Amino acid sequence: MTCEFCSIGSYQTNVGRTVCESCESSRTTLNFGSDSSTDCIDNCPSGQYYVPSASSCAPCERHYYQHMSGQDFCYPCPHGTITSEKGSNSSNSCYRGNAEEGFVPNTTDSGEMSENMANAGLIIGLAVGLVMLLCVVIAVVMVCKRLTTGSLYTTAIVHNQNQSQSSEHHYDEMNDLNVDSIPHSRDVVNIGNENADNNYATITEIDFGNSSSNNDYFEMVEQSMDTENI
Repeated sequence: MTCEFCSIGSYQTNVGRTVCESCESSRTTLNFGSDSSTDCIDNCPSGQYYVPSASSCAPCERHYYQHMSGQDFCYPCPHGTITSEKGSNSSNSCYRGNAEEGFVPNTTDSGEMSENMANAGLIIGLAVGLVMLLCVVIAVVMVCKRLTTGSLYTTAIVHNQNQSQSSEHHYDEMNDLNVDSIPHSRDVVNIGNENADNNYATITEIDFGNSSSNNDYFEMVEQSMDTENI
């Protein structure tokens, strides 16, 4: 046969007893194995704790909470969170930030807040990543477009230069053919002048060579003029 501790809310002052005595309905004990009725204290509800010096319950102070009944202490809020008033009975009463008087406190649980903040950070990160990816795609498209346009422009310039060089080459060939096949105008004029001079010389030689014929011609002209005067 073994002995067991009296449960919370009960006590046993005598030795060798098989059962424990229960505290009054509104009272309880703080620990297992109480051995005196004086261990029974007010069964403080959640949000309060038992004060031994006052033998009564007191609400948890601000930034503390107690979710169980019959306790002589309160739990502090998680790091970085506070409560707006005394007597908090749940960790959900703790919120992040320092609410001043006159403001409505946010009673969201710090764990839920952390999760929400993490989700918000993830969404923001995804949005920023998508924007950056879109910017990169636009930049690549613009660079490819510029390269394509520059290549086409260069090809057109080279084609025009080749056509211009080909036209100049044909023009030079035509000029060479014209110059070689057609006599210069100065040569033609000189040849014409030489022919005219030769003809003039021939006529002069003929006229001045036949002086007797010229005399006969002048006599005939004078006779015709005299006849007209008569």
